[in-house]
This record gives sequence, structure tokens and C-alpha cells, in this order.
Amino acid sequence: MASAVSFSGLSTGLDTESIVNAIIEAASQPLVNLQKKKDKNTERETLLTSLRTQLNDLSSSITTLRNSSLQARTVTNSDTSNQYVSATATGTATGTYDVSVQQLATKAQLVSTNSVSDTSASLGGTAISGGDYDGMYKYSITDTNGVTKDFYLSEANNTLDGLKKAINTDTYSSTNTSGLAVSASIIQTAATGGSYKLVLSATDTGAGTASSTFTLTGNGSDTLGIGTAAQTSSTAKNAQFTVNGVSMERTSNTISDAVEGMTFTLRSQDSPTTTSTLTVSTDTSTITSAIQDLVDKFNAVYKTYKDNSGQGTPTTDASGNTVPGEAGVLAGDSSIRSIISNLRSAIMSMPSGLSGESTYSSAVELGLSTQTDGTLSLDKTKLQTALTADPNSVSQVFDLAGQATQSYINDVASPGSGNIARIITSIDYQNLNLAKQIQSMTDRLAAQRTSLESQYARLESVIGQMQAAQSSLSSISTSSSS
Repeated sequence: MASAVSFSGLSTGLDTESIVNAIIEAASQPLVNLQKKKDKNTERETLLTSLRTQLNDLSSSITTLRNSSLQARTVTNSDTSNQYVSATATGTATGTYDVSVQQLATKAQLVSTNSVSDTSASLGGTAISGGDYDGMYKYSITDTNGVTKDFYLSEANNTLDGLKKAINTDTYSSTNTSGLAVSASIIQTAATGGSYKLVLSATDTGAGTASSTFTLTGNGSDTLGIGTAAQTSSTAKNAQFTVNGVSMERTSNTISDAVEGMTFTLRSQDSPTTTSTLTVSTDTSTITSAIQDLVDKFNAVYKTYKDNSGQGTPTTDASGNTVPGEAGVLAGDSSIRSIISNLRSAIMSMPSGLSGESTYSSAVELGLSTQTDGTLSLDKTKLQTALTADPNSVSQVFDLAGQATQSYINDVASPGSGNIARIITSIDYQNLNLAKQIQSMTDRLAAQRTSLESQYARLESVIGQMQAAQSSLSSISTSSSS
């Protein structure tokens, strides 16, 4: 805390600036201690924030393990090219499923009888006379669910392109549940061009709730020949297949409700005698990777704690004496030590709620262990052996242990209410008080410096006056002697 004004003893010969600085430096030691404490608190808060983020990362890893990875299954198909059927499985009971496809689900479709040479040319017909739609042309579609919609086109829009656009503005969707389950398109039928037909297709495969076909009617004498018997139409069909000898029928070729946790995709039909055998097994690779990720996330939490809770490396001063290392900001912090201990226990101990018939009782039996340095490790061979022997018991152990661990992490790391949040709030309160003390002490030291500088300035003045008087007396004495 050096003065902004430099001065020294002109009269006394004393280095008054150094004297004042030495006095202020000695008086500033409590201020230095307060600032060190505040800095230590800030460093601790930064580490706790990082620790909370790592705990949340661990919780996310457990979520993936519990909700996805433990349910992972592999499906092997006897039809290696997946020509007739393919499948994926999640949480499905291991075993075999024989699937044969007799019929694929198809869409209802309708093609206009006639073609037109220009999509923007008039379709003709008889316009409505009188009423709200005077001078307009009416078309009606009834889809396979029995929903009927009327379309009214002005003379300018009574074209193939205009009809297509009108139909597609009222197509069924998640935001238009009252729309038609039909979409319209235009196809070019001649290689040389100039031949266009209207094609109506159901938006979904399979028969509708009302029928397996839909109808299009118009004003009766239009260019497309709408409403004539010559219209080409195809009937929607439902998928027909068997699973383990049980006959089933669905409106889609993607089947997700035949076997729990398993989705079949029917690709081509064949006779009932051709069977694809699907073998479902536990996906040990995915599960092992997910558990390894849990171990890695815990070790990251533990490393942050360990690296900042011990005594620093000793050093040697200029005289060769050993100087103890500085303790980490989490050293002696029983609350954080308890969090790490409880976290490890939640992962490794026998979880609550475990079935009495379970082959395994804890993660320790499944390959997890604590190393001499405090980190966790995973014996992948031991884990995969257990997964092969009893995958359901393995899943139960890690699901329940993960649930307990996540519950504890939530108590510890929740923003605002968790243990770490409360510690950080306490640190913030301490630092607020420390900042006030530091400012108050800084102001007092500044006032003390000003007072000392004034005192030494007065001393210099008095001594200077005395020296001047002495010089004057010496001059008088010398004159009298002459």
C-alpha cells in the first residue's frame, strides 16, 4: 500500500516514505489474511460448481443406462439379406421369433381415366348456376375412412394443377385431423410429353375404417373423365403375416405391437412356408459401454475431489528448508467427503428392492470394484459373463442402483435446494461479509497512512525550523566574536 506521493526527510535525513510503508505493511497483515480467505472461498465455489456439473453428467449417464442401454438387444435374422422382414428390439425377451409374410400393406390409389395435354388448361364441365358457388366447378372426394370433402374451383382454377393444389391444401395431418387421408399428384404418362393424369393416393397403407377404396366425383363431363367407370383404382390391402404360427393383420408394414419391445418391418411377401427366424439376444457390447461410461463419470467426480482435498507438494526455500505444500481448497471438507462416500455406496452396495430370486445382489458381483487410488474399475469379462448367464438380474441390479444414485445426486446437486447449492450460498454470504471487512480495513489503512504522512511532515517542519533557528544563532555568535 505505497503512498501516491513520494517524500523523504529533508531535515531529519530519515527515509520517511519507507518508514510509513513498513508501518502500513505490518498493519495490513490482517487485510492480506482476509483477502486470502476470500480468494480461497472463490476457488472453492468454482470447484463446487464444477463438481455439481460432473455429478449431473454422472446422472445423465445413469439415465442412458437405465432407460436405453440395459434394454438394448441384438436381432439376428436367418434371412441375412433381410429380404422378407427385418426387425429391431428393445427390452424384448431373448429367444427366437419365426415370421412369415403373406401380404404387404398397400395404399388405395385412383388414377383419372383421361389425360390432358396442359396442366393449366380448363377441365371443362358444367359450372354451378346460382347460389353461393355460382360460376364455380364442384369436385368431391370420399376417402377410405368415409370422410367426404367438396372442392369448388373458379373458372380460372378449374385446371389439373388447380384441382391438385386444392386437394393438397386439405390433406390429413397432425394439425389437420379433419382433412382427407388423400394426397394428389400429377404424372406424365407419355414419353414425348403432353399427357398428364391426376393420381390420388391414400396417405397411409391399409384399409380405412370405412372401405379400402376412395371415390372422386366431379361435374360429370370434364376432360379427365372423373366419375366414369373407366377410372383406374387400386384397393388398399392390410399386411398379413404370422409370428410363431399366430396369424396377424395390420394396416402398416411397420409392426410394433405384435411382440413387446420389438418392431418388425415387412419388406416383401412370400408363401407361408418361407419363414424368417429372428433371434433376439442381449446387446452386451452396448450395455458394457454404458456401464463403463458410468464408471468414467464417477471417476471424474472423484478426481476433482481428490486433486483438491490433499496437501500440496512440499517445496524448498532459499535456505534449503522444506516448506509444506498448500492444502487443497477442499481439504478437511467433511461435507464433500461425505458426498463422495455416499455416492460410491449408492453405486456399489446392495440396492433396495432387489428381487429375492435375483442371481446377483450388487454391482461388485458384476465386475465393479474400488481401486487403491479410490477410483472405480470395471471387469468387462466378468460383466459379460453375468449378462450371458442372467441378463435380467444384471439389469435389475444396475437399474435399482442407478435409481438410488440418481436420487442421491438430485438431493446433492439440485439448483437452489441441493447440498452443494446450500454450501455455495453460504460461501457467497461469507464473501459478502469479507468484502465489507476488506473495504473497511482498506479505508482505515488509507486514513492511517494519511495520518502518518502528516505527522512526519510536521516533524520535518519542526526540525527544519529548529535547524534554521540554530543556524541563525550560530551566525549571531560568530558576528559577536568578530
